[in-house]
Amino acid sequence: MIWQYQKTSERIREWATFRHKINKMPFEKALSETVKLWSYAPIINSWMDFTDTSTWPDPWELIEDSGYDELAKSLGMLYTLYLSGHTDHSYSLLIGLHQIRREYCYIVSIDDGKYVLNYEWDEIVNTQQIDPKVKVMCHYTPQDLQLDQYT
Repeated sequence: MIWQYQKTSERIREWATFRHKINKMPFEKALSETVKLWSYAPIINSWMDFTDTSTWPDPWELIEDSGYDELAKSLGMLYTLYLSGHTDHSYSLLIGLHQIRREYCYIVSIDDGKYVLNYEWDEIVNTQQIDPKVKVMCHYTPQDLQLDQYT
């Protein structure tokens, strides 16, 4: 996995290799491999502001970091899949708040919730499996994040 590399240049190179590899895979296999990769990313406390995308790192700045909060992991999953060439699917990064527990969740919804990433650790679920008490507060698309400039 790319997380074993200390040098930024090595992580970026390995991430490019990973994206090239999943580009050749069927989509569901690419999803599974991407979730596995980001589920094992080094975890840190929250550092990203989910309300201000102008402060979010671009794909390469994200890989430069050596620790990831839940928002950064979701962003990494989105960046990885979109920049791998699997662009014929609809992607959304959703920030939700559980109305009872008052906990945030940061998920990637693909094809209108057919696939949901980063809701459960190292799993792919769908919208039917998301607690109905989770209310979406923010919704971002690849266009909102200007990802087409990197393809």
